[in-house]
Amino acid sequence: MGLMYRKSIPESHGLLLTPCNEIHTFGMRFDIDTITLSKENAVLFIDRAVKPRKVRKRVEGGYKVLELNSGMADKLAIAVGDVLEFLPADKISS
Repeated sequence: MGLMYRKSIPESHGLLLTPCNEIHTFGMRFDIDTITLSKENAVLFIDRAVKPRKVRKRVEGGYKVLELNSGMADKLAIAVGDVLEFLPADKISS
């Protein structure tokens, strides 16, 4: 169900969908940024401020989609071509 029917998520959280190369925002209650990644976590496409009730396009080479609060892609300075690293929560320093 992903983020459907939630009122919000904490700013520091996101949802990584894998394998995934196409999403929709039906049932969403807030805007999100979506970041399409390759298998190697290279950023292929960023779709900012996706409103509820939308279907997002398939991205060539896409294998994962990271969903974040609207505005977070810019706040984190994520750009096409970046390679993201994901760490288990217990490995993140505060």
